[in-house]
This record gives sequence, structure tokens and C-alpha cells, in this order.
Amino acid sequence: KIKGIPFVNAMISTAPPILSRRSLRYIYNAVSYPFSDIILTNSKAGLASFRVPKNKGRFIHNGFDFERIHVKSSKESIRKKIGIDTEKVVGMVASFTQGKDYETFVKAGENILEHRSDVTFLAIGGGPKFEEIKNSVHKKNKAHFKFLGRQEDVESIVNIFDIGVLATYTEGISNAIMEYMIFEKPVVATDGGGTNEIVIDKKTGFLVRQRDVAQLTEKIKYLLENTEEASAMGKMGKERIEKYFSIDRMVAETLKLYKSCLK
Repeated sequence: KIKGIPFVNAMISTAPPILSRRSLRYIYNAVSYPFSDIILTNSKAGLASFRVPKNKGRFIHNGFDFERIHVKSSKESIRKKIGIDTEKVVGMVASFTQGKDYETFVKAGENILEHRSDVTFLAIGGGPKFEEIKNSVHKKNKAHFKFLGRQEDVESIVNIFDIGVLATYTEGISNAIMEYMIFEKPVVATDGGGTNEIVIDKKTGFLVRQRDVAQLTEKIKYLLENTEEASAMGKMGKERIEKYFSIDRMVAETLKLYKSCLK
């Protein structure tokens, strides 16, 4: 800054952030903000959550690599490998960490299993709460829940979903949601952070209240019962990602921003 070089300040985090005032990342923000020409986030929610000054704040949404839709394995082979013999599959891709609310996902799944037995619930990801959440499933429902841990070929697994779920307390622009949508899966996600910048409620899926087991249950159940509408939402979701969330668009917007700083 002293040498007259433009300073673009960007940070990867959730919205709203889970940061202690004593954390290095919080201190970094507090110290660097005044010296930044531009403060860049990947969502409108990020600008609001970090209270970025309007004259400095910019957002550029994440871009999705469309090459990732070329899955390595067929649906049949993936279902066989995981051991799925139900007609329907509902999945969530997220780490088992603070802010990723697998507890609500499991409770909603168990509610649905009270009324139908043709659904398997998949949980993809690892983290410190993995065993705790896995062990919380009632014994009678364990056959309908698959905890897969971290996976290399996530795309092939998402491809077998009927519905993609993301129950979180905080979120920026979720790559998991973009994966669901590019594979034409209707989404049920909590309305927090930047999620409502991707998911259009009642168009590409449903937005639900955080920690609301009943509402999450209701919307998953609705999509399971209304397959034509679910399919239409999935198709609309794919179109939205292709139109607004490409890597080419992200790169072009980023280059434009950098060039504007050099003028």
C-alpha cells in the first residue's frame, strides 16, 4: 500500500462467520481492512456478514468446473458399491464440523422413515463429529443411513441422489449445492449465508429455516412424493448453474476487477 500497489483483500470463510475475536483470521481482517482498496467476497452475504464498507466491497460468485459432471462410474455400479437397494436416495455433502448441521439432516431422515421405507440417506464427508452423528441414528433406521466419509469420486455419488440436502448454520457459496444442481437434483437447503443467492425457493428447490427439523422433513417428503415437480426443479437448477456460475464468468469478472484497480 505504501508503494502505491493496489491491495485486493479476499478471504475464504462462511457467512455469517464463525470466528473468535482472538483468532488470527479475525485479527488479520481488522488490521488489513483499512489498507484495502477492494475487499472481495464470493457472496453478497459475505459482504454483509463481515460488515464490509460499501465503497470497498465487491463480490464474485464461485465458478463451477463443468468437466466434473463427467462421472467415472455408472449409477448402477455406485448403488451396488454402497449397498443401496431402495428406490430413492437423499444425500448431503458436507464436513462433520461446527456449522454443518447433520443432526437436523438425520432427524428429518428418521421422520421420513416413519412413513416410508424406500429411501436411503447418504452422508458424504469427514470431520470431528462423524462418529457422534453416525452413532445418533436409531438402531431400527441404521440400514437406511450410509455414512461414507471422505470420497474422491463425489460426483458419481451425487449423480445417484434424488434430492440434495444442505442443512447448515453458516454458508458462503456452497460448492456442494452447485454440484447438486449441475446434476439436475432438486435442493433442500437452509436459508442462511449465500445459499439464497444460488437456490431459488420453489423454483430450483426449497429454502428452509435453520435447525427446523419439521420444515426440512416436510420439503424432502414433498419432493419424494412429487417426482415430476422435483425433476423440473432439477432441470431449472442445472440451467441456472450453467448460466450464472461458470468458471469462465468467474475468471472474467475477477480479471475485470483487477484491471479496474490498475487504472
